[in-house]
Amino acid sequence: MHKDIISIDLEDDSTLKHAKNIKSIVDLQTTVDLLKDWEPALAGGFPMSLLFAPRRTENKNKIQRGFYHDFDFYFKSSNDLEAAAEKLLSNNGIVVFDSPNAKTIKLNNKEHQLIKIYMEQPVNIIVHYDFVNCAVAYTPHNKHIYFHKDTLRWHLEKKLQILNPWMLTQLNSTKEDITNNIVIQLLRFAKYCTRWNYILSKDSLFLLLEIYHKYPDIKIRDQIYIPIAVSTDSENPRPTSSWTTYLSIGSPNQNIWEAMAHCIFNADGWSDTYDNIGIIKTQKQIQETEVNF
Repeated sequence: MHKDIISIDLEDDSTLKHAKNIKSIVDLQTTVDLLKDWEPALAGGFPMSLLFAPRRTENKNKIQRGFYHDFDFYFKSSNDLEAAAEKLLSNNGIVVFDSPNAKTIKLNNKEHQLIKIYMEQPVNIIVHYDFVNCAVAYTPHNKHIYFHKDTLRWHLEKKLQILNPWMLTQLNSTKEDITNNIVIQLLRFAKYCTRWNYILSKDSLFLLLEIYHKYPDIKIRDQIYIPIAVSTDSENPRPTSSWTTYLSIGSPNQNIWEAMAHCIFNADGWSDTYDNIGIIKTQKQIQETEVNF
């Protein structure tokens, strides 16, 4: 066991007050049963929601909308992953995206990401996560939940704390790759701050300020949408039975720091003196003027 990771056996219902509820929610997921032979781990947004997200008032075995979008499955070997993919496809799943990092299969109006880059135990998977807050995993086959020792602290403080944001700390590739990595990672900051009503921690703020001062001129190439919620419920007022809610960030050709400024100047410890370039504090002044007006 990694020294920073806590493991809890949910078969002992006294460990967590909502242990029984967590097990019930996972047991209701069809895909979990389909893939049980390969003993995958679920990590990221969904298990984080199992731990923290409110439940629906009409059904406590369902998580309120808006706290996760898809399922991230991790396997112990590439053979297990490919066998699991075949199982989903044989049950009318459709491959919607395939990359060196993950294979995404849509089944029952839900996206299932089969992660290719880490073939490890859950404790070793979540130490690679970019944020402490979402460093959470669940293994359905033995009903264990794993999380970073500081996950509860940062969630309760409502601050987004960095863990291993490698896309910002390993910027040693081509200009295009650097730009893409910065944009993708910034969007993840925006997604978690929006989804969970977090502000950036001081560590997160100072990392972003470091990147901002090195790369202040990065622009958004296309309109960016981040999936933040999904529903397959017939009672939903939208015209289709399946829908996804997206968070829009910035606009084409807009400076990414301008688009992200609200996340940064609302961070714990922000001061206008940190911005000697002026992009972020200018956006702060614009917002303050609009509020006062």
